Amino acid sequence: MDCMTSTTTDGSVSRRRTQTALLTAVGALLAVDVFLRIEPPAAQAAMLEAAEVQPERREGRQDGRPVPPTLINPAEQRAAMLQQLRDMRRSIDQLTKRLDGQIKVQVTNFPKTQPAAD
Repeated sequence: MDCMTSTTTDGSVSRRRTQTALLTAVGALLAVDVFLRIEPPAAQAAMLEAAEVQPERREGRQDGRPVPPTLINPAEQRAAMLQQLRDMRRSIDQLTKRLDGQIKVQVTNFPKTQPAAD
C-alpha cells in the first residue's frame, strides 16, 4: 500500500497533526530568534546605550571612592586578573606562614562556669 492512500487509520492522522503542530512551533520559534537577532529589543538597545554612557561616569561614586577604569582589551584584562591572583597568592602565603608558627591567644572575656550539680 502507498502511504498517500486515503485509507489511513486515526493513529497516523493524529501523528501527522502532531508533527505538523511541532514543525509549526519550531518554525515560529526560529522566526522569533531571527527577528530578535536582526532587530534587538528595546531592553537590549537601552543596555547598549547605558554601556556607551558608562565611561563618562569615571569621576567617582557617591561615596567618594574612584571608579576603577574598565578594561576593553582582553590582554590587559587577563594581565590584571593574573596580577590580582598573584596578590591573592601572596596574601595566602603570608597567612599560611603565620598559621604554621605558634599562635598566642589571650581570652579577655570568658563567661563564668557553673559547678555541675549532682
